[in-house]
Amino acid sequence: MMILETALFVCLITLIVWWLLRSDPAPVAGVYPLPGSISQPFNFADITALDSVYIGAYSQDGPNLAMRVGRRPDRRAEIWLHLEIPGVGHLQHPVHPDTAISNTDPNSFTAGGLRFEVIEPLKTWRVSFSGQLRVGLCNSLENKPEKFLDTQFSFLWNAFAPPFNYDSDLDSSLLGDAIARERWCREFFNKLQKRHQTHYEQWGELRGTLTVEGHPPQNLRLTAIRDHSFGVRKWTDFYRYVYCFLHIENGMTLQIGAISQPGMFSHLRTGCLMYPSRDRVAVSDVIFNLWNVGEEEQQPPAKWSLSFVADGETYLLQVETKTSGILYHEADRGGIVFETFCNVTLNGKKGCGLSEFFYRNENRSEVKMDTTLPFITDPDPGIVAASEKELILTFSAMSCQSANLVGGKGSQLAQLTKLTTLLQDSSVLVPQGFCVTLAAFEEQMKHNNSLKQLVDTVNETAVSDLSKLDAVCMETTALFSELPMCEPVMMAVQTGLRQVFGADFHIKRLAVRSSAAGEDSIEASSAGQMDTFLGIQGEEEIFSAAKKCWASAYSYQAVEYRRQHGQPVRTPVGVVIQEMAPAEAAGVMFTSDPVTGNSSYIIIDANYGLGESVVSGKCEPDTITVQRNWDGMLSIKTVKTGKKSTKITVTDEGIKEEEVTGNEKNKLCLQDSVIIWLARVGIQIEKYFGSARDIEWAYGGGKIFLLQSRPITTSNQETEEELIHEFDSPLNIKHHWVTTANVG
Repeated sequence: MMILETALFVCLITLIVWWLLRSDPAPVAGVYPLPGSISQPFNFADITALDSVYIGAYSQDGPNLAMRVGRRPDRRAEIWLHLEIPGVGHLQHPVHPDTAISNTDPNSFTAGGLRFEVIEPLKTWRVSFSGQLRVGLCNSLENKPEKFLDTQFSFLWNAFAPPFNYDSDLDSSLLGDAIARERWCREFFNKLQKRHQTHYEQWGELRGTLTVEGHPPQNLRLTAIRDHSFGVRKWTDFYRYVYCFLHIENGMTLQIGAISQPGMFSHLRTGCLMYPSRDRVAVSDVIFNLWNVGEEEQQPPAKWSLSFVADGETYLLQVETKTSGILYHEADRGGIVFETFCNVTLNGKKGCGLSEFFYRNENRSEVKMDTTLPFITDPDPGIVAASEKELILTFSAMSCQSANLVGGKGSQLAQLTKLTTLLQDSSVLVPQGFCVTLAAFEEQMKHNNSLKQLVDTVNETAVSDLSKLDAVCMETTALFSELPMCEPVMMAVQTGLRQVFGADFHIKRLAVRSSAAGEDSIEASSAGQMDTFLGIQGEEEIFSAAKKCWASAYSYQAVEYRRQHGQPVRTPVGVVIQEMAPAEAAGVMFTSDPVTGNSSYIIIDANYGLGESVVSGKCEPDTITVQRNWDGMLSIKTVKTGKKSTKITVTDEGIKEEEVTGNEKNKLCLQDSVIIWLARVGIQIEKYFGSARDIEWAYGGGKIFLLQSRPITTSNQETEEELIHEFDSPLNIKHHWVTTANVG
């Protein structure tokens, strides 16, 4: 009966694969028959869904790398990060042997500082990390090595082979054999459909620079597999699996293994062999039984072997285990994975790679995870659409969180306002205020045709004649400042002043800041490109400052910044009108190192008075480095006392620049307790946004005032090594080289 069921299913699978291949074009010039969207993060429709990307890179004598981010719903993820580096040893992520991470960015393959980015679907990915890694194998939940090293890497992965798609490329006889072993019923086939996994694997070359504290930088070039799968997956449904990613010295690559998932596949064997020519064939038979390899020991054996058939030829694979790192799946530790770097021989040819042994964890204890926090992001499109014509929006308005309505700075302040309500800490707050929207800017343009014409001229000149751009910008900014604010906008601003600051708003000192579309985004911060006016008082000063904010977006400096960063030159501008914070000290905090991106360090720059002296570079501030550990501990690592020659304060007369004298100049402007408090607030902000933040803050009267929060845009830049080798061809044989030259 089993032979008949196998034959029937083989026929069915053959027809399905024929239809898939018939409907998909053949690869052309490295473009493979899978949609580009398959590389992007997927939206989850099930609480047990998983979207996982893995890159493993191997060599016989090292280095060996195993890196993975598995996205889950509810801002959860798994991280695998294990490096084996000659001369250094084993480096693992501090959370290991656990793998669960919470409060991640739900829209990217990022967890615990490890980041995968799609550069070109199915062709090029970038993988990077900067932070501390634990030295030595950490296979125990209790006894963990206590030494850590700062580690940084940035690699480009480039495909040299088409993807192996499990939906269409798996050998039909092996799949038919696996399904024929099961009891056929409606429930079984419903389960197959519901738990279907989209899964593909692709070989390429990983190239880039690895820097480990205390060791010289290494330029690596390794053969590497990229595995991407998504679908409904519960690790406790699996009983066991063994799977290998292998690279042979002659250029062959092999993926092979067996899976036991009771209720679906009690014994599914799979495999794919690629020849040095990069022609690929599915493995048609695997002579291997899971229960004979590592079953009783519940760990990988030191040596083991299997045989398989591909393209009519029989191969003998012999595996010798080198080292095994243990990983626990998810917060429930429902599965144990042995990530085992190994050396192999395939029909006498030497090779290397990784064998992965999975065991269901029957005696598990859950790890305590951080509470999942709401993700702070743009509001729903419906909320935004309902406020498109509003001329002002208060920080507390949900629609004010949209950069499309109020610009980057305004939306970030509104999001911070929401965040402070979630913190439920009355001593951390955002000074109250409101935004003059981008629609108000367009209203001003609509009432002044000459202004619209000049803005259009700036836009055209930035493309046609750069020599005239400076003069045209000067003329445009002058007209913005001279023209009166149109009546609809002026009346809206007056309403906002009374609504937010009360009837006596005219005696309060306010900050008026520009807030352009595209400003403070992850692509470019635009920091310092447009004007800010502090200590503004009374209607006339506020109207004048708001017009100057509009004008500053069309200064030569701001226009050139947008042009050089590929942003539209013609851009609407919002204005933030906000109460001044009573600052005893203020400055900027980066929740990861802004130069290296190292997530283990929080950098705080601070001076007495307002933070303007820090962000404008008018003085040398105090610089404090706070070390953050994965156990939540914070400590002050280094302190550099700045000269702090001047400070900026708010007085009844307005903004005043004063000389810092006496003991103030020679001591820190912040107490240690305030430094640690600031760092903890910064970490909370980072968790809500799901990314490292550049935060402007002030401290006074026992309170922390949040003045701005933007993504850090300086640390994740392309390296020199990546730029030099951007157009290199990936190779699948170590001793092969490709070069280009001019003749003559």
